[in-house]
Amino acid sequence: MSYIDADADPKEETKDEGTIPCDLPCTPGLGYQKDIFPLFNEHEIDCMNRQGLNLADYGQVKTAATEILGVVKSGVMPKGGPRWSAEMVNTFCCWIQQGCQP
Repeated sequence: MSYIDADADPKEETKDEGTIPCDLPCTPGLGYQKDIFPLFNEHEIDCMNRQGLNLADYGQVKTAATEILGVVKSGVMPKGGPRWSAEMVNTFCCWIQQGCQP
Protein backbone atom coordinates (compact mmCIF):
# COMPACT_ATOMS: atom_id res chain seq x y z
CA MET A 1 0.00 0.00 0.00
CA SER A 2 1.35 3.39 -0.92
CA TYR A 3 0.92 6.11 1.68
CA ILE A 4 2.15 8.83 -0.59
CA ASP A 5 -0.10 10.78 -2.96
CA ALA A 6 -0.75 8.71 -6.09
CA ASP A 7 0.01 11.77 -8.24
CA ALA A 8 3.45 12.16 -6.67
CA ASP A 9 6.43 11.32 -8.83
CA PRO A 10 9.46 11.07 -6.58
CA LYS A 11 11.72 10.35 -9.58
CA GLU A 12 13.74 8.11 -7.34
CA GLU A 13 14.07 4.38 -7.77
CA THR A 14 13.46 2.74 -4.43
CA LYS A 15 16.05 0.18 -3.42
CA ASP A 16 16.49 -2.33 -0.64
CA GLU A 17 17.72 -0.88 2.63
CA GLY A 18 21.47 -0.78 2.86
CA THR A 19 21.96 -0.08 -0.86
CA ILE A 20 20.63 3.46 -1.10
CA PRO A 21 23.47 5.87 -1.89
CA CYS A 22 23.47 8.96 0.31
CA ASP A 23 24.85 12.27 -0.93
CA LEU A 24 26.82 13.21 2.19
CA PRO A 25 28.85 11.24 4.75
CA CYS A 26 26.74 9.41 7.32
CA THR A 27 26.78 9.90 11.07
CA PRO A 28 27.07 6.48 12.71
CA GLY A 29 24.45 5.15 15.10
CA LEU A 30 21.33 6.89 13.80
CA GLY A 31 18.05 5.94 15.46
CA TYR A 32 14.39 6.66 14.81
CA GLN A 33 13.57 8.20 18.19
CA LYS A 34 16.58 10.49 18.51
CA ASP A 35 17.35 11.33 14.88
CA ILE A 36 14.45 10.57 12.52
CA PHE A 37 11.21 11.40 14.32
CA PRO A 38 12.46 14.96 15.06
CA LEU A 39 12.80 15.54 11.29
CA PHE A 40 9.01 15.46 10.88
CA ASN A 41 7.13 18.65 11.70
CA GLU A 42 3.57 18.82 12.99
CA HIS A 43 2.17 19.66 9.53
CA GLU A 44 3.84 16.58 7.98
CA ILE A 45 2.62 14.34 10.79
CA ASP A 46 -0.97 15.60 10.48
CA CYS A 47 -0.96 15.40 6.67
CA MET A 48 0.40 11.86 6.58
CA ASN A 49 -1.96 10.72 9.37
CA ARG A 50 -4.86 11.71 7.10
CA GLN A 51 -3.34 9.47 4.41
CA GLY A 52 -2.99 6.53 6.80
CA LEU A 53 0.70 6.81 7.67
CA ASN A 54 1.56 7.59 11.27
CA LEU A 55 4.99 9.23 11.20
CA ALA A 56 5.11 8.91 14.98
CA ASP A 57 5.04 5.11 14.63
CA TYR A 58 8.49 3.61 14.14
CA GLY A 59 7.17 0.46 12.43
CA GLN A 60 5.13 2.39 9.88
CA VAL A 61 8.00 4.74 9.06
CA LYS A 62 10.42 1.82 8.75
CA THR A 63 8.04 0.03 6.36
CA ALA A 64 7.58 3.13 4.18
CA ALA A 65 11.17 4.44 4.55
CA THR A 66 12.33 4.17 0.93
CA GLU A 67 9.07 5.69 -0.31
CA ILE A 68 9.38 8.55 2.19
CA LEU A 69 12.99 9.11 1.15
CA GLY A 70 12.01 9.38 -2.51
CA VAL A 71 9.36 12.01 -1.90
CA VAL A 72 11.36 14.15 0.53
CA LYS A 73 14.40 13.99 -1.74
CA SER A 74 12.35 15.08 -4.76
CA GLY A 75 10.48 17.79 -2.83
CA VAL A 76 7.03 16.23 -3.34
CA MET A 77 6.78 16.00 0.44
CA PRO A 78 6.17 17.93 2.57
CA LYS A 79 3.17 19.39 0.81
CA GLY A 80 2.67 23.05 1.53
CA GLY A 81 5.76 23.25 3.67
CA PRO A 82 9.42 23.95 3.26
CA ARG A 83 11.49 21.31 1.52
CA TRP A 84 13.79 19.22 3.64
CA SER A 85 17.38 20.43 3.64
CA ALA A 86 20.08 18.26 2.06
CA GLU A 87 21.26 17.42 5.57
CA MET A 88 17.80 16.24 6.64
CA VAL A 89 17.41 14.08 3.53
CA ASN A 90 20.88 12.65 4.06
CA THR A 91 20.15 11.81 7.70
CA PHE A 92 17.04 9.90 6.62
CA CYS A 93 18.99 8.17 3.85
CA CYS A 94 21.77 7.18 6.25
CA TRP A 95 19.22 5.82 8.71
CA ILE A 96 17.93 3.51 5.97
CA GLN A 97 21.51 2.49 5.06
CA GLN A 98 22.12 1.63 8.71
CA GLY A 99 19.10 -0.67 8.85
CA CYS A 100 16.38 1.66 10.20
CA GLN A 101 17.28 1.30 13.85
CA PRO A 102 14.65 2.28 16.48
